[in-house]
Amino acid sequence: MPLLLGPLAPEALAEVERVAGETGSPLRRLGVDFAGPDFPLALLGAHQASNAALAVALADEVAASMGRALPPEVVKRGLGETRWPGRLERVAADVLLDCAHNAEGATALAAALPAASRRALVVSIVQGKDAATMLAALGPHFDLVVATRSPSERSLAPETLAALVRATENDWSK
Repeated sequence: MPLLLGPLAPEALAEVERVAGETGSPLRRLGVDFAGPDFPLALLGAHQASNAALAVALADEVAASMGRALPPEVVKRGLGETRWPGRLERVAADVLLDCAHNAEGATALAAALPAASRRALVVSIVQGKDAATMLAALGPHFDLVVATRSPSERSLAPETLAALVRATENDWSK
């Protein structure tokens, strides 16, 4: 069974390569064995290009295993029309909604933010998440951070989150 890989840290890649060698799984790597789409995607963010490339490579593998080919026009239409509510979703001309729920998601969101002169972050984080890392990734991109609470019983109290914002904002490199 082939193993399709997107970007990995070198130490993770070395371990995956070791296990794949032991199991006889051929590796196919993004940027080495297959490329991302060469047309615009409906979803925003560079990370979505990697996700799309992996999804298409997987669909190609499945189609090939059934003796079929994945029509390029179907791929282009599908990726051009994909919608993912709550993920870099533009809900108004000046409002972007994203439910970055962990440090990796916050980092991807920060990387995908368009250039703007003034921004406000409205944030709620649940207990058990690496709130400091999430705030470190996002904070430098915003002029104002508003701590709030989602309806989840695991949501940090706004006062707790605001205190964490104040404690970490001096570390944000602007």
